Amino acid sequence: MERILGIVVAAASGLLAVGATFWATSEGLLTAPALIACGSVVALCSLPLAWAIATARIRLRVGLVAAALLCVPAIWAADALAWVDLGSLGGEDGPVRIAFSVAVIVTAVGLFKERVWARWLAFAGGALGMLSNGLNGIGTLHAPSLATWGHALAVACSGLLFAGVAGSSVKERFESAEHNDPLWRNPDPLVVGLRWTVLTSLGAAAMLLIYGLTQPIVPETRLPAIVLAALIVFGSFLTVQQKIAGALLTTAGGMALLVLTSANAVIANLDEVNTAMILAYYACFWVPAGVISTITGVTLARRMLRRHS
Repeated sequence: MERILGIVVAAASGLLAVGATFWATSEGLLTAPALIACGSVVALCSLPLAWAIATARIRLRVGLVAAALLCVPAIWAADALAWVDLGSLGGEDGPVRIAFSVAVIVTAVGLFKERVWARWLAFAGGALGMLSNGLNGIGTLHAPSLATWGHALAVACSGLLFAGVAGSSVKERFESAEHNDPLWRNPDPLVVGLRWTVLTSLGAAAMLLIYGLTQPIVPETRLPAIVLAALIVFGSFLTVQQKIAGALLTTAGGMALLVLTSANAVIANLDEVNTAMILAYYACFWVPAGVISTITGVTLARRMLRRHS
């Protein structure tokens, strides 16, 4: 059943890329050959990935994901060097691109080396991309444009990423590798909670950076958002290294997400529909991470108190 689900996600992502590219081209929105080729390549990538999932070739499916990830900073670099012109489809320039390019390259290298934390990053990135671009894409449907195609293609790419690293077979492959600590295979509720805390918090950290650097609806929370993103990433790194300080920092950072969301809700002028929608958008990423972190934090505190009583 799990293998079938992976094939379905990969196939659906490919069909979405085909459909969106065909629609945008037929509407005259997509005329640049490079962009049409980009949509076609994404669609074609779904075929070898679906085959790799169907035939249980884990190394191949992970390798395909890692190679595809490296295409992202490569395309951004080509845009920066004026070799291609992505226009508004390139997303935010400057610090955001640099930060995400570094994260993507580190994740891709980690996947090639079968590191547990790299799968976590890829898993979180795939889920984040589908949700983020899905919400943004829905917001453009009232007046479909080239941005609609861009978001649809991003959802397709994120779906392929998610399908490539999701599933118990890939999870077992990474967690059973000799260079990875067996701790993360432990079914202990605290270990499970920490895994999900890291996963959701890393996704939330990415949205914190985007919020802080490009879209702070409350200017006073710009710096706290950026600092909190850095603390969560650092805490997650320490958690993977099995440092108790990392677990405490990551869970505390997740809880702080709820505080930040609440502060924005109190300070921002939510009478403005656009402001309310932007906050609701970020809350979709911050609140789940905050709730999971809070539950994990309570479990961790109880465990520590029990040990010292």
